[in-house]
Amino acid sequence: VTSLSRPAYEGVLRRRVMALGNVRFQGETPVRRFVVANGCCTGLELEDRTILAADLIVDSTGLTAPLLRQLQHDGHADFPTEEIRINVAYTTGRFRRPEKWRDDQTGFFVLPSPPDTHFGLMLPIEDGQWILSLGARGGAIPPRDPDGFKEYAKGLVEPHVYERIKDAEVVGELRTFRKPTATRHRIWEATKWPQRLIPIGDAMSSVNPTYGQGMTVAACEADALEALLGQATPLEELARAYLAMAGEISGRAWSLSTNSDYVYPETEGERPANFA
Repeated sequence: VTSLSRPAYEGVLRRRVMALGNVRFQGETPVRRFVVANGCCTGLELEDRTILAADLIVDSTGLTAPLLRQLQHDGHADFPTEEIRINVAYTTGRFRRPEKWRDDQTGFFVLPSPPDTHFGLMLPIEDGQWILSLGARGGAIPPRDPDGFKEYAKGLVEPHVYERIKDAEVVGELRTFRKPTATRHRIWEATKWPQRLIPIGDAMSSVNPTYGQGMTVAACEADALEALLGQATPLEELARAYLAMAGEISGRAWSLSTNSDYVYPETEGERPANFA
């Protein structure tokens, strides 16, 4: 695989999009709500009450989906939401590769079965660094101090991770992220949804990030949207056609990740009837 940090990845994408020439970026622009009239999304209302008109809107605001909640509150959408308490947390840090490992390009995915709840993912990235995420299930949270973090890495079933970082310099701060639930808004089953409004990625379905499916799902959904636009699908029919495809794409990732999470007793909730 090609591995790189998230800022580098997003930086490359941003430069490519800006180079298209017909794209305008408008940063630091808080959005208040979607503007909906006669069952059709016609634009955005900003916090300063300015209206931005649009023929088509894509909502990629991520797993908190604030605009979707506002849409429901305003009575313009009605759809079921599903949640599973997966109780996952992980801490991530960057390490400068020591001279001994300068040319090492090995990555490690340490995802042991129950009852072991310690997991880790380490990959070589740009600037001669490794990025390492150490995770836990249940109420445990991997340490954020460098010494505690390295000691936690020693507890992995794969010893090579600790061997590589034990004498490595930490670059920047260690960051912790908690993911208590896997959540999906089943918009493809909506009884009410505005035309010309397209949710994408984590705004619709957000699973355990350990399995690395979030950006993959978003990319597949972008492909589906591109295909529909390439077929000159009328904008009034676009959302319905897209949501059916996006529901199937995100559903595959949901089934794979949640069934893997259900194996661990730290995941709360009734297991599916066919789980065994």
